[in-house]
Amino acid sequence: MRQYIWLTSLSVLTLISACTSTQNGNEAHVDSGGEDSMIKLLTTEDYNDIETRTATADTTYVINFWATWCKPCVEELPYFLDYAQKMRDTKTKMILVSLDFPHQADSKLKPYLEENAIQEEVWHMTNMDYNSWLDDVDPSWSGSIPCTLVKRDGKRLFAEKSYHSVQELAEFVKQIKS
Repeated sequence: MRQYIWLTSLSVLTLISACTSTQNGNEAHVDSGGEDSMIKLLTTEDYNDIETRTATADTTYVINFWATWCKPCVEELPYFLDYAQKMRDTKTKMILVSLDFPHQADSKLKPYLEENAIQEEVWHMTNMDYNSWLDDVDPSWSGSIPCTLVKRDGKRLFAEKSYHSVQELAEFVKQIKS
């Protein structure tokens, strides 16, 4: 009996250890969305993956935090996509960070990206423990979305608001270059 309990405990510990090491890895998972899909969806649990991705000194990064279930996010997204299209030949890069629930990636997020032909880089942040990484984005962030972070040459500009035009977004981004 004692040996059975010991083996069961060892098996459970091994299983927990395997799950923990998989969950806490810093590798981003890339999902192209299928054979014919043009979406660029990367999945991560670690916000530092996004910080590392956006560390190029001579590039302006516009990082929008959004979700498919957030009506103001979905309403402003076309302005971000239009802005990205206009800035395609410049050193400005758009990154969309989805905060959709992990279990809805296949049923909500991927179909939304495909239906709207979103070709910008999309990161799916699957770490639902927001308090563990919100301050890394900006210490003033309450956690509400939509919000936008602009980064360039070590400078950061953050706004927790919705945008109602491409011009309004462009004016915000321009502030980091001043």
